[in-house]
Amino acid sequence: QLKKQLLEALQQLNPNDLQLLELRFFDNLSYAEIAQITEKTETNVKTKTFRLLKKLQSEILKTYNHG
Repeated sequence: QLKKQLLEALQQLNPNDLQLLELRFFDNLSYAEIAQITEKTETNVKTKTFRLLKKLQSEILKTYNHG
């Protein structure tokens, strides 16, 4: 059930956000490497990653609380 909810939450992300998470967690790239690829600052990449994880967490918890 959790895997399904995570996949649904990931599908709601825009392509740039999804790419950021893929690079970080599936390709295991560092924040510096991702910053170079995406032409963003390392701080921006870290902040965006943190916010995306919080968003995913919130979506999953919302489902648990209402499901």
